Amino acid sequence: MGAVAKDTDTIEHAKARIRFWLNPELVEDDWAEDEIVGWLESLRATPANAEPEAEAVSQVIDRAAGETWVWDALREIAGTRLLRGQLLGDALRRWAGEVLRGDRTPPRKPRGAPATTRERNHLIVKALKILQDECGLTLTRNDASEVVSACDVVVEVLAEYGVSLSYKRVAEIWFKQPKGGYTPVELELI
Repeated sequence: MGAVAKDTDTIEHAKARIRFWLNPELVEDDWAEDEIVGWLESLRATPANAEPEAEAVSQVIDRAAGETWVWDALREIAGTRLLRGQLLGDALRRWAGEVLRGDRTPPRKPRGAPATTRERNHLIVKALKILQDECGLTLTRNDASEVVSACDVVVEVLAEYGVSLSYKRVAEIWFKQPKGGYTPVELELI
């Protein structure tokens, strides 16, 4: 099992990763995901006393105009830098100001559920594995715990897509997957 996510950056990154992965317009665009994730990581890694790289900011702002997960990640990065008194650079400062004034609005969130329960369950299992393997989240949590798990993130992001499932139901889907889990081939076919 992965490490427990305790910071909001990890949780926001996990949500952005799943939002991207669930966005049907982007499923064919794996290279674009890698590129934009690289730009976002570059922005996150910029030291407090340095301005973010202009090229990274420009690329992310362009993509944020049409992709909800990129918008959310950029808003989180800009807001964090702003609250901490860190340098923003001209383009990021202008973008954040336009967002705060309401001159820029987020892109519309995609809606809709997968066609069948089986396909939905495959998607949920794959999303949980991504969060565990790539983001270090634990799959489930104790009901009394306040720690955010992969199941919590999936529930929240699915709700943004109009799919209403409880934490208990998502955890149940994980535990009731076929014995031995889905094969890598099955997961890749989804």
